[in-house]
Amino acid sequence: MKRMMMLCTAAATCALSAAAWGGDWFDSFDSYACESQIVGQGGWEFWTGGADPGTARVSCATDGYPVYAGDKSLRIQGAADLSGDDIVHTYSFVNSGFWGYTAWQYIPADASGGTTFFILLNEYPTSSNASWSVVLQMDPTAGTVVSQSAEGDAPPKPLALGRWAEIKVLIDLDADLQTIFYDGLLLDSKTWTGGWEPGGLLNVGAVDLWSDSLANVPVFYDEMSLVELPAQGACCLDTGECLDDTTPADCDAAGGRYMNSGSSCEAVDCPVYGACGWELMGPMQFSYTTIGQGDTCDFVGNSEDEQFTVEIPFTGEWSFSLCGGADWDTVLAFDPDECCGFAEFDDNGCPSGFQSLLNFPELAAGTYYLNLEDVSGQNGGEYTLTIDTPCIIDCPDGGVAEQEPCGDDTNGGCNMDTPAFEDIFLDTPICGKAYYDGSTRDTDWYEYEAPGAQDLVFSGSAEFICVIGIIQYNEGSEGSGSCDDISGYISPFTSIGECEENEVEVSIPVAGTYWFFVAPDFNNDVIQCGDEDGLENDYVVMLSEAGDDCPWDFDDNDVVNTADLLFLLGAWGTPDGDVNDDGTTNTADLLDLLGNWGNCP
Repeated sequence: MKRMMMLCTAAATCALSAAAWGGDWFDSFDSYACESQIVGQGGWEFWTGGADPGTARVSCATDGYPVYAGDKSLRIQGAADLSGDDIVHTYSFVNSGFWGYTAWQYIPADASGGTTFFILLNEYPTSSNASWSVVLQMDPTAGTVVSQSAEGDAPPKPLALGRWAEIKVLIDLDADLQTIFYDGLLLDSKTWTGGWEPGGLLNVGAVDLWSDSLANVPVFYDEMSLVELPAQGACCLDTGECLDDTTPADCDAAGGRYMNSGSSCEAVDCPVYGACGWELMGPMQFSYTTIGQGDTCDFVGNSEDEQFTVEIPFTGEWSFSLCGGADWDTVLAFDPDECCGFAEFDDNGCPSGFQSLLNFPELAAGTYYLNLEDVSGQNGGEYTLTIDTPCIIDCPDGGVAEQEPCGDDTNGGCNMDTPAFEDIFLDTPICGKAYYDGSTRDTDWYEYEAPGAQDLVFSGSAEFICVIGIIQYNEGSEGSGSCDDISGYISPFTSIGECEENEVEVSIPVAGTYWFFVAPDFNNDVIQCGDEDGLENDYVVMLSEAGDDCPWDFDDNDVVNTADLLFLLGAWGTPDGDVNDDGTTNTADLLDLLGNWGNCP
């Protein structure tokens, strides 16, 4: 259970590479020879720590490959065992100012069965997970692109397939802010140094094009650039009004809050600053600074403070959190009746650091008041306040509890000195609990006895950032049930965000013993056993056979229409049009098809 990471789900360690120094950088790939290997040209290199498969090559329009502009593009290739391309270009002395990073990406329309990543690092070689400022995961099977973060993924956006899509990242190194756009849509907005895990550098260090597990399907890049831009963005005034195209200095002179270089009023929700501070409505996140706000409430003597009037829209469990949202010693006071009151307050309620967390198991809908200060009597600094309903995952009907008590080590699988596993059965949810102390984590291994070749779905939801997948065997030893035969990888695998659901499809090749893996991602905050202070550690996983979500769509065009009706009628009396699994095509199948006429679910 409690072990350092032995299974690999991400790119490996790093080393120095040639750099692009200081100014603007462009690469259209048009100056390279067709089908030449990109590694060793133009400052491109393979991520050190793994073998270069040599499949990252320059593609030419004359060979039928897609290009966005000019006549060439870059092609990278993935592999199910993660041994595919992982291509890096480094940059140096990009450590101040406002920059725009652009890349055009093409994923073929028939891509499926894996994921691919676009990553920007603030330091290369990497020294920690804090080096990952931008982590975009493209999942063709799910049809989504997600900006990943240890603090919780941003909402997914639709993935463009079979056409070029622009990735644009606007980076304000002076303000420590970034805004990420995909295919013209706002994907995420957050600090640059807190991109994946807080603590990075104010620096653009490298781009990493990682093909990950998208096997046998190439991904193409073109017209990539890193360009310094004038710093302008949206400015929020105390009235809730928004000013576009302002500089940080102009916004400060207007008494406003500068949102981010490259931001626009169209994508910004500016709150009003009222009689008792910022007027907010949960759930939401709000970022600003206590510096320069004065000592209004005097909860901590001479410390500059911030006030908030918060509207809670419905009765339920609510939390007011600065966990991961400040690097100074916060204190947060709460009162149901008056501004600057302190009916409740918290100093160091977060699981790590010196930040504040107030959790209310049942808070009635209504208006409440918060005050934020530096408990040390200093003037605090930048903060992000999160107002949310804590993530709660309930065990579903028919679910069974994990047999391992939280904190013990009885199903840690091949991570244990004497391997031990827990059984998992089809269509039976397992309700488990996890643990992570910041360096070691609970790894739960569930054993499945496959009767033969099967297509399965391993699905789950969790109250924390979770990794689920199947333990990969070395080729030729599938199903042996021996720890000596595993490859050291979870493949395929997927990540689950807090209070999100996700699944991974698994093809079992032969009968035998297989292990399904569940563990907290290493980028979580500390996860404690128990549910203290609203910090949850529950998860639910289930193994089931893969099914056809639209069995009436015989021609697989995602629509049940006349063509499918004619196929069924032509298969009358045979098993070919049987959609209700009674062995033959008959009136029951016809009525079933007609009842599901139209777009597939």
